[in-house]
Amino acid sequence: MKTLRRFAAIALVTGLAGCGGEATIETIAKWQAAGNVAKLTESFTHYDQSVRVAAIQAVAALKAPEAVAPLALLFQDPDKFVAHKAIDAVLAIGGPEAQQQAIELLSYETPTARAAAAKALGAWKTRAAVAPLSTALDDDQISVSAVAAQSLGLIGDKQAIPALAAKLKDRSYDLRQACVTSITQLGGAEAAAALAPTIGDFSESVRTTVKEAMIQIGDPAVPYVLEALRDNGEFTRPAAAAILKAMGKAPQSGTELVWFTLAKIPQDVGAPVDPALVAELAAIDGGTEGLLEAITHLGNKVYDYAYLALDSIGKPATAAAVAAANQKLTGEAKSWFESRRQWSGAPSWRLDLWGAITALNPRFTINPPKAKTLETFDADARTILSSSQFKPTPEYVPLLIKQTRTPEEFENREKKKSAQLNKPLAEKHLLNIGKEAFNPLVAALEDEDLSIAGSSAKLLLLIDKEHSYDLVVESLKAKVEGGTEVAGSELLQIVTDLNDPSIEPLLVKVRPNNARAIQVFEQKYPGVSATTVTLPPSDPHPTAEPFKLKYLKDGKSKELRVIFRKNDNGEWAPEPPLPDTLP
Repeated sequence: MKTLRRFAAIALVTGLAGCGGEATIETIAKWQAAGNVAKLTESFTHYDQSVRVAAIQAVAALKAPEAVAPLALLFQDPDKFVAHKAIDAVLAIGGPEAQQQAIELLSYETPTARAAAAKALGAWKTRAAVAPLSTALDDDQISVSAVAAQSLGLIGDKQAIPALAAKLKDRSYDLRQACVTSITQLGGAEAAAALAPTIGDFSESVRTTVKEAMIQIGDPAVPYVLEALRDNGEFTRPAAAAILKAMGKAPQSGTELVWFTLAKIPQDVGAPVDPALVAELAAIDGGTEGLLEAITHLGNKVYDYAYLALDSIGKPATAAAVAAANQKLTGEAKSWFESRRQWSGAPSWRLDLWGAITALNPRFTINPPKAKTLETFDADARTILSSSQFKPTPEYVPLLIKQTRTPEEFENREKKKSAQLNKPLAEKHLLNIGKEAFNPLVAALEDEDLSIAGSSAKLLLLIDKEHSYDLVVESLKAKVEGGTEVAGSELLQIVTDLNDPSIEPLLVKVRPNNARAIQVFEQKYPGVSATTVTLPPSDPHPTAEPFKLKYLKDGKSKELRVIFRKNDNGEWAPEPPLPDTLP
């Protein structure tokens, strides 16, 4: 330091026209050839810029460490061209003194000098520069911060990883790329942990670099890549799956395979759900826990696929779903799920499973005042049901199903009238909700209230006839075999209207209604249509049910009286049998 001050004093006294005044370009060359560093450093103060620059370049070529201190004084020279030549010279000379000067240059006024110093420190692998270079990552010039990042990788000190990782979300592609490259050079589990958030970087080039880095790191990276499968980022899950596949570490079963498979979900938000992918998820060995984990995820369509896969697994997934709901649910979602014991058709594994996966949806929401109103059957409930602003979500399905009770169930005249108006509105909403109401509607088939069961049967056949046909028939069969009187019910009417010969053994066990009488008539006389004529009211007979049917023959309206009687086998059939030829 004393030497520097003395040199500075000499420079100030002599001025540019002082010491070294006899120097020329030719003498500079001679002094360089002779290794006369003293004469060369004296020439740093020459009045002629070209001589000064020649002297600076001469000591640089000689790599004279004793010239570093005099050169450092020139860093603040008013002539910036000279100052930068001095900086270049110090960085070319190298050595301990030069390294210290380079560290100080990281805060120099020009980005060119700062970048040059950062680059040199990396080339020298100066460990003392790790902290200053980490600070330089915040430089307002990307040309500096990117070089600082590169140098940290070259130095090879893992203490730099946190600082580099902090820049992986920077808007600059160059800086992110440099940080990824350097973290990769540093390697190990620490590097994998730092790179994990960048697996789904919005730059394809950065994602490719990260992929190559993770593959290079190897086994220590696997846990971090597996965790990235759960990320919400648009590109993260597909990128993580691609890394695992390239590493030969693709999961083979269980929760990790669920997330690996979910990475196949199309990124297009408008893409329909792929049934084949749902089936693939449902078939994963030990995948239920993973699907229940995914059901709480906010990622694009993850809930939809997990929901449908669990729904496809069905009853075997119920216990785990209920356990997950009991463990994770709080607030309104928990109260709603616990109320399932009062839903139509309860208790039912279908309600348990559907209720659990619906309540676990992170977007679960229900309006308590609105829900309370929908528990009634009055005009206020109808106001909600008829409002164009009411767009019911699955959370409202149990309340809508309750609204399908037949008006005749109510003794109060006003409630009967309201219920009559509310029922079709509720059915319309359930139809709009569609398949997400499937399981609650199936459960409601078992409700003791035949009006609810009938309405549910009608809606199920409209929503998904293929999967609900047998369920509807089985529901009627169970009620008949259980001794429930289904005559006159909408459920019986719906099953009868299916007009399926295979259901005949069931229908003959039920007291016939008008539709059944017409059906038997038209089966006997194909091509002839019939209607029923209302008979005078009378008390029902335990084993006989009369009908009067009207039909056309030869262009004339005719009537046929038919009496169904219950035989010893409990079957209802016309007695006497219908004639072979219509009268």
